[in-house]
Amino acid sequence: MQSNTGYTIKPEAFEVSPDVYADEMTREITMPLHGTMLVSYPWSPEDGRYWRVGVTEGLYVTGDRYVPSPADIPVEVSGTREWMVKAIAPGENTFIGTLRPRGNSWNQEIVQLKIDVLITEESPESGNI
Repeated sequence: MQSNTGYTIKPEAFEVSPDVYADEMTREITMPLHGTMLVSYPWSPEDGRYWRVGVTEGLYVTGDRYVPSPADIPVEVSGTREWMVKAIAPGENTFIGTLRPRGNSWNQEIVQLKIDVLITEESPESGNI
């Protein structure tokens, strides 16, 4: 399992539309080899918790970013943390996101979300491999 603990913003990873979309309700998804998946999880960085993600060897995180919610809309969370993930090997893989408290925040729960990802042999129709 590879881990991505940093906050690496790579805007170029988000320039092309993904082949599939996933959010906190997604539990399993199928995507083509060399295809991309955009994972979006709600996040309020102000509450002191942070997202840590891990992927199995058939997946690769090409970029991540924070997208704040519009200021004029009352929402529970202040934005979304997004990761662009590329399928690099066929087979069964896993994307795991864990929302963890920083330091000694004992009163905050840890949330873990897991997506089972089946990568098929077919390449995406768009041809941008």
